[in-house]
Amino acid sequence: MSLFTVLFGQFVVFQTLPTDVVEIYDGPSTDSALLSSIYGSHSGETLPLSSGNKITLKFTANGTYTAKGFHFVYQAVPRTSATQCSSVPEPRFGKRIGNDFGIGMVVLFECNPGYTLHGSNGIRCEAVPNALAQWNGTVPTCI
Repeated sequence: MSLFTVLFGQFVVFQTLPTDVVEIYDGPSTDSALLSSIYGSHSGETLPLSSGNKITLKFTANGTYTAKGFHFVYQAVPRTSATQCSSVPEPRFGKRIGNDFGIGMVVLFECNPGYTLHGSNGIRCEAVPNALAQWNGTVPTCI
């Protein structure tokens, strides 16, 4: 059995103008399904997992003004099964509590001293009928 991977991504920095849009597609082109479309200012925007090992990022800038831009990081993780969710990365400046990624299991998160948790402090692996098991939320950020 070959190992298939999916992509997990996060915007570490995201500061664009309201008229500038970043679109993330679940596949090799903009004809693929849209995973996310964001603009403006965000902190630690997390993307849903892709269904395969390719995503497409499309940045559309309108106008003559500029902003800081964005810094996108991604990680290839093993594709999971109907009974197992994908591995979960630790949040930057924080830690993950729990290493069991089976259905019904919960993974908790906490931040290092001096950082505040933004997002859920826990996510649960849930069964999805006729599909791969998925987390019911995304990894929070520590700011």
